[in-house]
Amino acid sequence: MDARSEPEPRPVSRPVTLLAVGTLVAALLTVSALLRPPPPLPQTTPTLAEALEIFDKAFPIPDGVDPTSAFRLWSGDEEICLIRGPGAGDLPERFAGHLYDLSRTFGLSLSPQVAERAVNCDHHETAIYVFLGANPGDMRIRQIMSYTLDTPGDQHGGDLGMALGFTQIYRPQQTIANPRPRIFVYSASDGTPIIDAPIQPQSIFLEEMLHALTLIADFETEEMRSITGIVSRPDDYTDWYETNARGYCVLDFVWLDLTLGKARPVTTDVQAMRRTLVRTYPDLLRRAAHHRQALSHLADPRC
Repeated sequence: MDARSEPEPRPVSRPVTLLAVGTLVAALLTVSALLRPPPPLPQTTPTLAEALEIFDKAFPIPDGVDPTSAFRLWSGDEEICLIRGPGAGDLPERFAGHLYDLSRTFGLSLSPQVAERAVNCDHHETAIYVFLGANPGDMRIRQIMSYTLDTPGDQHGGDLGMALGFTQIYRPQQTIANPRPRIFVYSASDGTPIIDAPIQPQSIFLEEMLHALTLIADFETEEMRSITGIVSRPDDYTDWYETNARGYCVLDFVWLDLTLGKARPVTTDVQAMRRTLVRTYPDLLRRAAHHRQALSHLADPRC
């Protein structure tokens, strides 16, 4: 199969649903939440030493990569296309609303859009493609990923037909005609046909979007510190969120601040991000408390 092939023909027009930026009332409520004194952070809030230990696990520097090389992908005004897959229902609209809330709270200009098919996304402007729905199987999901990223569909290992969520990044060479980095995200709407148990689509979506927006990695941890931190791997999937975060933790808001928020101008590489964490950790925690309050519907109160 050609790497750029898409089983369905590209339409002449692209009927994309543009979602209106949040209402004035919602914006005022968000501003009000940021101005109010934040509630106390959880008693389990990590110390700086603990945060640094987690940072080194969550933002590893691959072998052979210059630690001072630029890692930033996004400027904060990217277009995100949420593709409605089978069984997605109104999840694309709901999750686009979450992205607007996140964008507004961090002072960004992200542009979420909803499309009925991958070919309906603006292929020249979209930075992050999010396919929402029941897993359509390994071959089909690779076809969609190959089309959206302009790459062969075999870059991601394993059987994607058994995934509830994953994030694939593509960094093109700067010499090609369209050098923009792009990311493909899959986020399941239900467990069919992978597991015969209820899942939490919002939790999967939030985790994959944190991967996409900050480039954070999954990591093992002994305590609930991040939605990408794995405390345990229970045999019964229905017990997963008893020990693992179902929403953003305090440190997740710190990572978002470092990569997309107020700290962003000085965190141009991983080392600079770490230095900023050391130098401004109390300020980062104070802002994280405000962000956690404004985005309480995306947060896990346990962490």
